[in-house]
Amino acid sequence: MAYGPHASVALLAIHPHFADEILSGRKSVEFRKRAFGRDVDYVVLYATSPIKRVVGFFEVSYTWTERPQTLWSKYAHVGGIGEAEFCEYYRDSDRGVAIGIGRVWALNEPIALAALDESLTAPQSFSYLPADIFTPLGEVETREVRECAGGLVD
Repeated sequence: MAYGPHASVALLAIHPHFADEILSGRKSVEFRKRAFGRDVDYVVLYATSPIKRVVGFFEVSYTWTERPQTLWSKYAHVGGIGEAEFCEYYRDSDRGVAIGIGRVWALNEPIALAALDESLTAPQSFSYLPADIFTPLGEVETREVRECAGGLVD
């Protein structure tokens, strides 16, 4: 895995079924209500209850903020979510974010957040991590499940 000492990393809390879709390679865009406050190079996936573990990570290929209806028309086929659930998620939102998923790595065995850093707690949505978080991730067995980006922005 290639990353620089100045890589920006986010920890993303995600429902297990969406994490599975990303790790299987079927989901190439993650939808969120708000954008990262800075450029993010990598996202560490924390599967929420009942898993409560880090299950993998991916390279961010792009982020795009737009009206939810526009996001749906552009990314429905690669978003890994049904239309009813998508509409419910964005029900009171006039903007949404599509995070393009590039290269993806799955951990062979999910790990607790404390294995990365004892001070980490699960975020409500996402939090930023120091770039050196990849040091402990580099010590666990992973497999690359997707080599290049999925959904593309025109």
